[in-house]
Amino acid sequence: MNKRKLYFVSGFKGGIGKSMLASFVLSYLLRHQIPVKGIDTDQTNPDMVAAYGQDLVSLAYVEDRSGWLTFLDCVNSEQKDTNFVVNTPAGSVSALKDNIQIFRKGAQRLGFEIVVLWPMIPSRDCQTLLSNALDIFSEPLHIGLNLHMVEGKSEYAFDDIIESSAFRENLERGGSYFFMPNMIDRIKGRVIDARVPLHLAKEKLDIVDSIEFEDWEEKFDSQLLKVIQ
Repeated sequence: MNKRKLYFVSGFKGGIGKSMLASFVLSYLLRHQIPVKGIDTDQTNPDMVAAYGQDLVSLAYVEDRSGWLTFLDCVNSEQKDTNFVVNTPAGSVSALKDNIQIFRKGAQRLGFEIVVLWPMIPSRDCQTLLSNALDIFSEPLHIGLNLHMVEGKSEYAFDDIIESSAFRENLERGGSYFFMPNMIDRIKGRVIDARVPLHLAKEKLDIVDSIEFEDWEEKFDSQLLKVIQ
């Protein structure tokens, strides 16, 4: 029997697409009628709660051991077939490093497979943070290279990251990478910035924008499919 999955979206940095990636994974599972709830641990900008509401997304503050235990209790209180998508805040390195064993032990006892999703933009500090992540996680990372945050939207912008030693080490551990497709700014303003749940976005858009959004959604689906399954 397949384990339930706990999709853990991190990156240790703001402005790299964590909320977009977490929201898309949540949307994908909802569209495919897979039991799922979100957990937003970002106290400053709980974007998932704002978009999806507290019926679908819970808040959990994981700054210390007590917060991580409360997080696990929240997970345990849901139906036993429920998967989870967790969105994490920027600057969570120390809190995660200090409590990763609690998180991992609790998730394993509750029957979850931990799937770490790691969005990146082409910057040197993202490479450093990836190295830090490999010191913390024993799980392989599935790295989302965020084209939306790249001028010119070219995959070549990530060449330095893909050729870095940390990136290669993660692949050797069984990790993977995929490209997060660009969402045109007009659609982003009407969906992401307006806090519209992604699985309902096409219903809220006019015909032209809904076609543009569907194209973006299909590209994202094809990139994420091997990670989601």
